[in-house]
Amino acid sequence: MDFEQSAKRFLRSILSGSREESSYMEISSHARDPNKNGVGTSFYNDAGGTFLSIPRAPSTSNETRYLIRLCGWPIPPGRSARVQSLAQYVEIGDFLQLPNQGGLYPVRRQVFAPNWSFTDGDVLFGLRVMPTPYYQNVIFDPLQPEGYSTNINGTSSGILYLPNKAGGGPVPYVPLNGGIFPGSPVGDLGMIHDLRSVWGQNKMYFNYTVDGPAQIVFYASVKQTNPATRVNIPQSAPAPGLSIEDLFLQSYPNAIYTRVGGSFTMEIGPSLRTANFRDFHPDGPIGDP
Repeated sequence: MDFEQSAKRFLRSILSGSREESSYMEISSHARDPNKNGVGTSFYNDAGGTFLSIPRAPSTSNETRYLIRLCGWPIPPGRSARVQSLAQYVEIGDFLQLPNQGGLYPVRRQVFAPNWSFTDGDVLFGLRVMPTPYYQNVIFDPLQPEGYSTNINGTSSGILYLPNKAGGGPVPYVPLNGGIFPGSPVGDLGMIHDLRSVWGQNKMYFNYTVDGPAQIVFYASVKQTNPATRVNIPQSAPAPGLSIEDLFLQSYPNAIYTRVGGSFTMEIGPSLRTANFRDFHPDGPIGDP
């Protein structure tokens, strides 16, 4: 069969409805970069960036971790999504005071070591299935800062929080069930304690199928470090054998978690489920581990 006949056969299959193409997409975090205000990051002169800035205030306990929604995507009824890969981004850094310039200069480094964390803080990732949102319980805050969100059912990037009734801005959002992500886990990706797929080097490929209606959401839970009270690496520690993260801390002992990000790729289309795929349904209770 020549190319022309093959093309005609393929076109007939589409027009007859016997075949429906799937869509491949990448969903990524997106947030304002506060260090680019007045500069812009695109031809629109905006201050958009890929990663979310983590609040500097230290977490006082596990119950006051920062719950951050990195990205997400809704799956309509009658469709299925097959998650194929993901990428994680964690960054540490310090903000240096600039003499006679009235500003702070960010010095930052991406974390590469899979199991590295501060002695009093860490970052937990989770790919979750959320049910179709119910809008009758949406909390509205007229003082909501940019980059924050009070809507637990959304898919856009944002730091989830509860309004501070005493005033003075938001307080860290208290995660449900003592720090466990909302929704149901997508297989073994529901709670990730390490950097399995570092940003820019993501080579994880798998098949997890989720049926709609539902939402697939990528979260990060951050326990922000406290440089004033944590145990730091000694300045006298020999450099050979230290990770790049520990070498960074030797130079910048007041470093904290500065930014976090994530993305995942998936195929969305009809009837993606087969006997070879593990299936996950958004019918579990909120916080189901």
